[in-house]
Amino acid sequence: MSRCISQVPTLRRLARVYRRLLALAVPAALASCQGAGDSLAPDAAGDAPSNLLAALASDRIAFMGFTADERADIWTMGPAGGGLAHLTTFTGRESDPSWSSDHKRIAFTRERNGYSDIFVMNADGTNKHWARSLTYAGNIDMPSWSPDGTHLLVKVMLQGVPCLGKIDLASGNLATVAPAGTFAIAGSQPIYDPAGKTIFFVDYGQMAIKRFTPGGALTTVLTSSVYVGDLAISPDGTRLAYYKEVTPGNTEIHVLNLATKVTKRLTFSATGDNSPSWSPDGTKLAFTSYRSGKVQIWTMSSSTGGSLTRITSSTYGSGSPAWTH
Repeated sequence: MSRCISQVPTLRRLARVYRRLLALAVPAALASCQGAGDSLAPDAAGDAPSNLLAALASDRIAFMGFTADERADIWTMGPAGGGLAHLTTFTGRESDPSWSSDHKRIAFTRERNGYSDIFVMNADGTNKHWARSLTYAGNIDMPSWSPDGTHLLVKVMLQGVPCLGKIDLASGNLATVAPAGTFAIAGSQPIYDPAGKTIFFVDYGQMAIKRFTPGGALTTVLTSSVYVGDLAISPDGTRLAYYKEVTPGNTEIHVLNLATKVTKRLTFSATGDNSPSWSPDGTKLAFTSYRSGKVQIWTMSSSTGGSLTRITSSTYGSGSPAWTH
């Protein structure tokens, strides 16, 4: 179930009807005029040659490439780290790249008027634009595409609480998305299963992974005594990769078989691994690791954790890989 946030009833009515959701207070409207300085024109230096990406679009990795001032741009590369394409050069930090299922578009998080918001571009860096023409006085991030490409799942802050939302790309409407009987649900990192029927997300406390059908039932997939996050579903929908905090400050990649409920730990590093992303054939995972001293992107077998291969050697580091579907 989803409802346009701009049609939210009064806070008193919300508190009465939806008190189960942390007595969540939602503004009566989100819409406001787009702020000055939000140019939709691409940076000239950020346009990549389309012929390069056209040949490799079905097997590319988008990622954050950090800069000298500790900000970041969006790049893409081949699965072995070659064929680099520098797609954004905006002032600030671009993060959380996410591919559409047809490999033609990339959504990512970008700063807008002091808040994080969602930006979209073609896979070759052209046609850069905000996902919504209107601004929002709060953070929106963690974009993830619906399989049909019509909307993006996001995390949206409502009165200081992270909740699951979606952006309709045709209208630009921002709405909450939730199980039956609930206006909004506290959580983050929403992703669809490959069929687009159910949504996985990390619960508000970050110690459980849950799943629901929009407007339908909510179930718990996994509970933990420590933090979990960075969800990634395998291309066939049978396995869920995520990080788990094994010691304070150290996260490692795990994979859950959704049918058997068996979890396998794939990485063993004293410095932390996170942000797993599946290869199109499901045999590998790309992930972010600090094991080489500087944060870089590695790949490994999705079954055993073997065949570890470092695929970036960026001067200032790289992270948040997103492999094409």
